[in-house]
Amino acid sequence: MNPTLIKRTGHLILVTVMFLLNGCLLPHAFSNKTVDVTDNSAWWGQLAKGEVLQAKQDARLYSGWLLLKGTRLRCVKLERFFSLEDSRYQVYTEILDGEFKGNVVTLLGFVYGNPEIKGSLGYYTNYFEPVK
Repeated sequence: MNPTLIKRTGHLILVTVMFLLNGCLLPHAFSNKTVDVTDNSAWWGQLAKGEVLQAKQDARLYSGWLLLKGTRLRCVKLERFFSLEDSRYQVYTEILDGEFKGNVVTLLGFVYGNPEIKGSLGYYTNYFEPVK
């Protein structure tokens, strides 16, 4: 075996590991990623595009707005979001009633599921119910 080749290979491996540990390459490998799956019904789980939900109680949305009991929301968009710190579903709904009618808001905090598994999306039924 050629000792120079072994030494060079060892140095290359060491430098590569140092770059990875210092985070020089990690931000490029793990940047935020959003995948729009609105038109793929297999991802919606308990919900469906166009489905209307009604608030069963007052709820504070991620935007800070207070959604009053009885307010209706139409599901308009579904995204799968991935980052180094977090992976989640993002469900966007159009407000159909009240002061914020016509605005699109996320149901962040009111839905759950693994965005890597089709059909795992669910919502907390103590806050919302489907409109029949």
